[in-house]
Amino acid sequence: MPSITLAVTMPVIWQVNEDNEYQRQLAIRDASSDLRALIDTAHAGNKVSIAVCGVFELAVGDTGAIWGVHQDLGSQADDFSNLHSLLARRPDVSVKFRW
Repeated sequence: MPSITLAVTMPVIWQVNEDNEYQRQLAIRDASSDLRALIDTAHAGNKVSIAVCGVFELAVGDTGAIWGVHQDLGSQADDFSNLHSLLARRPDVSVKFRW
């Protein structure tokens, strides 16, 4: 079963609060082996797509975090923003998404 564990860390919240919106990211704390293998191939020149819960398609361009600046405009950016806002309500709390 695919799964990914994400969190918004306090250092990211501090950066965003200092008007560094470009620093918004979701820390990847864990992932199922199939997703981890895909994430491990990600870098700025090779963004991979992860459909969190099979629904929320996010671009991953880093092996350790999902960055807001990597998302396409529209629903992908909106989904990232909403997920970031939700997880930022509980800083450093890891949430596992399974599908």
